[in-house]
Amino acid sequence: MKLPALIVIAALLLAAYQAAPVGDPALAPPVGDRAVADDPVAATPASGIAWGDELLVQIAVSDLDAACRFYGEVLELPLESRTESLKWAKFVLPRGARLGVGQAERVTGSGTASLNISVKDIDAARALLEQRGVTFAGPTVDIPGVVRLAAFAAPDGNRIRLAGAPRPAPR
Repeated sequence: MKLPALIVIAALLLAAYQAAPVGDPALAPPVGDRAVADDPVAATPASGIAWGDELLVQIAVSDLDAACRFYGEVLELPLESRTESLKWAKFVLPRGARLGVGQAERVTGSGTASLNISVKDIDAARALLEQRGVTFAGPTVDIPGVVRLAAFAAPDGNRIRLAGAPRPAPR
């Protein structure tokens, strides 16, 4: 499987995981070595896969220092770890997911895959990022009753979208 396909799969899993209401017992992550009985993925015996409790989306970057500044300072994602010998860093995403960035010789961006990160106030988050020099790929898109999305690219071309609550329906 090629890297863009893996990024798409990881982004879809992350978006589904983030879309679950906080505290929804049906989507609770596994606890330790045993899965929570109400977890629909862990409780599916037909899958034959014993899923772990971490979701890590990994992307390639051309400059680890620049990537750490962008994801850590501009996007304010907490840095969990950095391993210089591997040219690798891991950031904490909402709801316990992780973003791994690894320096590579050839970086082509994420293609059609997007990393969607939920925010509580999309307009405020966008305004703050614009003040920090982030250029968005157009206006915030409103999918009525579903989500609002504001897309931009990280320095190496990896596509990121802020995902916010939809506008209230007109009365």
